[in-house]
Amino acid sequence: MVRDAVVFGTKDHKVREQCITEGSELSLEKAINFARTYELSKAQLKAMESEDKIINLLNKQGSRSNKLTSGKKDGKQYTPQMGPPQNNKGQSPNFANKCKNCGGKHERRKCPAFGKQCNKCQKYNHFASVAFS
Repeated sequence: MVRDAVVFGTKDHKVREQCITEGSELSLEKAINFARTYELSKAQLKAMESEDKIINLLNKQGSRSNKLTSGKKDGKQYTPQMGPPQNNKGQSPNFANKCKNCGGKHERRKCPAFGKQCNKCQKYNHFASVAFS
């Protein structure tokens, strides 16, 4: 009686079908085992599908980065050995055309005027040759 309530009360068609197929040999314990086995299988399939999606996503991202490093840029073949990417004026992005603080060309972080006092206006972080006043 409890067994029949479990069989007909289950929402999953496959579990119900398997229980009905067992017929008179079906016990409550077997019905519960069918349901548990089916639930575990379903959970494992779902986990495998999500892993496949993650793997496919990572593979797509990997192929994009390969395209970026081996593709053509401005009509020229780009390879990682060519060095860092350059801006429109052909200079590395870490270098300014002309430093506004000292007038030289160098990495922005390595300006020699940093921390120095201007002889012209007495303000800090620039030289007199580029003073605004």
